[in-house]
Formats: sequence, C-alpha cells, structure tokens
Amino acid sequence: MKYLILLLASSTLLAAETFPVVHEKTLRRDSTGTIEITDSGIAFHAQNKKESRRWGWLDIQYFDRISRKEFVILTYKDQRLYLGRDKEYRFRITKGELPDTEFAQISRH
Repeated sequence: MKYLILLLASSTLLAAETFPVVHEKTLRRDSTGTIEITDSGIAFHAQNKKESRRWGWLDIQYFDRISRKEFVILTYKDQRLYLGRDKEYRFRITKGELPDTEFAQISRH
C-alpha cells in the first residue's frame, strides 16, 4: 500500500523543463534567457542577471498559455505605476513549444 501511495505521489511531480525564451516588455527592450519550470515554481534566468526572476507557485495568480509558443504569468506583485495592478510577465518560446501535458500540470498548481 505504501508503495502505491509513493508511486502516485511521484507521478504528480512536475519534471523540470527548460525553454529558451524572450521576455516581451511593453515599454522597454525585450530580454532573452531561459524559463525553468519545476515542482517549486517557475524561474526566468535572463542573460542580464538583474532581470532574472523566480516565482513560487503561491506567488502566481495564473499561468495562461496564449499559444504553444507564448504564455503569460500573472503574479501578485503590485505595479506602482499602474495604481497597484498586478504584475504580468509575457514570454515567447524561441525553440520548441510548451506541450499540452506540461501546460496541464502547470495549471493544476
């Protein structure tokens, strides 16, 4: 019985996935880097280290896939410039795509 529980628990774990991306910004120059999706959350590793970000699953309001190559992360972080509107990050995958199975696992968080 305990092996069945361990097997079920391990099957729901999210395998670490990494995608090369462009972080699309509205008023500033886009930045390139990689997105890493793990059990603990999502991390953006930018070429410019100052632009790197890490979000735990509790920091993310929603993860919306626009297409297989584009997605948006809405966080709980407020933007002072927009009177407290929550911060949104938009990414475009440059090589590969976000599979349906991966999106389904992310959506469960």
